[in-house]
Amino acid sequence: MLLERFLPFLKATPAPSTVDADTLEAELSRALETARAANPGIAIDDDVFLRYLAEHVPVDELPLDGALRDMRVDHLYLACACASGDERAIAALERAHFGHVRAGLAQMRLSEEQMSEVNQRVRERLLVAAGGKTPRIADYSGRGDLGRWLRAVAVRLAIDSIRSRGREVAPGDDALADMAVPGDDPELAHLKDRYSSEFRAAVKAAIGALDAETRGDLRLYYLDGLRLEELASLHRVAISTVSRRLAKARESVLADTRRRLREKLALSEQDVESVLGLIASRLELSHSAWSEPKKK
Repeated sequence: MLLERFLPFLKATPAPSTVDADTLEAELSRALETARAANPGIAIDDDVFLRYLAEHVPVDELPLDGALRDMRVDHLYLACACASGDERAIAALERAHFGHVRAGLAQMRLSEEQMSEVNQRVRERLLVAAGGKTPRIADYSGRGDLGRWLRAVAVRLAIDSIRSRGREVAPGDDALADMAVPGDDPELAHLKDRYSSEFRAAVKAAIGALDAETRGDLRLYYLDGLRLEELASLHRVAISTVSRRLAKARESVLADTRRRLREKLALSEQDVESVLGLIASRLELSHSAWSEPKKK
């Protein structure tokens, strides 16, 4: 049975209430079938993938069958094969998912030379077993789209590369500011009509005052749609740590925006707080809401 081969590989012993043998056996069978069907021509021994799957499933969060259903086992299977150095899997990874990398780097207004350099660094970082260690693609958790995760890695490497050359960039800050600036609330229409450029400038300046890593995380979460667990996997920290970082960044943007508005505009306390209240609510929205097209 698959279950008997799977359970010994888990990093922690699941609570008995989270394991229904028949249901979990069926889910493991479905996971293997789904993974193989999505990756034709790429073969991994069942026990090798069961071990890999067990190492990545979040044992402590859900009943195991539910946790498995929520995972992208098709993408995890491909990552597993790439981590083992399978050339066909690596080629398939580049064909299917490196478009996300190119799209992410294109938004950063990099030169062709810089884009090529970052692409190469992504390949080396993720697919080369440096010092006998497992390639970093093994850090992909299977909890989210592999292409988005690759894009996040590329953006982080690009930011690091640019910072190492002594200059800062703020790719996407305009888009973040647009998302945070109040929309078409009728009660605040007069404020928007009169002060829209000042509000937007204040928010953009507040975002720009954050360090490059924090701005990068805000872009990855709000613009690129990465989930908290994907950011946590990227940084190799706990989900709670990422959540606190984002909350601190939002608070910093609001406080800095408030200060800038009060210094520049002769607005009442009530008007400033009303607008900032809308900005705060927008920054609390899910990234899926951010990605919805604007109504005309």
